[in-house]
Amino acid sequence: KKNLGCKASDKLVLAYGYHSWYKGTDWLIKNFLRLKKSGQLAKNTKLLLAGDVAPTQKNQPHLQDFYQNLSNLIKHNNQDIIHTGFVAEKDVAKIFAIADLVVFPYLARMSSSGALALALQYRKPFISSKFFAENLLTDKLQELAHKNQIDINLLQFNLTYASFAKTFLSNWQDSSLTKKMAVFGSQVSKAHDWQEIANQYVSLISQTQEQTISTIKAQKVYFWQKLAYSQAST
Repeated sequence: KKNLGCKASDKLVLAYGYHSWYKGTDWLIKNFLRLKKSGQLAKNTKLLLAGDVAPTQKNQPHLQDFYQNLSNLIKHNNQDIIHTGFVAEKDVAKIFAIADLVVFPYLARMSSSGALALALQYRKPFISSKFFAENLLTDKLQELAHKNQIDINLLQFNLTYASFAKTFLSNWQDSSLTKKMAVFGSQVSKAHDWQEIANQYVSLISQTQEQTISTIKAQKVYFWQKLAYSQAST
């Protein structure tokens, strides 16, 4: 926290990844500032924007106004917003370590999310827009959420201030949820661990080979039985 100019007592709401329209970066800033202005958040609560403009988008003519407005929004509210810029891979763990809550305010559906994988890996509580929450609808994630008594519906918000504020305040600094999400994240990470997947793959291959060998043996037995019957009848 000190390296980012934060006090040890500051509480940080993290939005991680490249800034873009579909990720709702500006939407989150505006609604976070509105919530803080309402007096429902302590003064030491800050929004941590960890990331920068996507390299593939920063020179797109139709996005110039968006990024200029976003830059001004961050600059004019730097007392409530900490902007790290690009985060090197070696610093990712540090960023997630100091986050108290991760927010995914996506305005459009995404097929996958590296940021979600990181939040789970580092066992952080999170909330998201309903668009983004579709990433949580796999059978395995639903099973683990149910096992840990986590209602995924309570982690989602519509893209309105009222819905965002309600979901945010319901989950903000909830020690019980934080513990549940830590266990949930650990279990999900383990289920998706490459070593675990590799072991499952090897096991599957072994089973297939065993089934193939059994089939070949059965075919050989059938062949010799058929040959014996043929010879017996001549």
